[in-house]
Amino acid sequence: MVYIIIIVIYVNIYFKLHPKKILKLFTMIHLKKLLVFPL
Repeated sequence: MVYIIIIVIYVNIYFKLHPKKILKLFTMIHLKKLLVFPL
């Protein structure tokens, strides 16, 4: 649960800094989420 909150905060900060790279970031997060939660 804590990791999800950290990811959300990181996404918000990253989106403000690099709005054009947000798609790539979401892809990375999605892959990491699959690794952490394979189900």
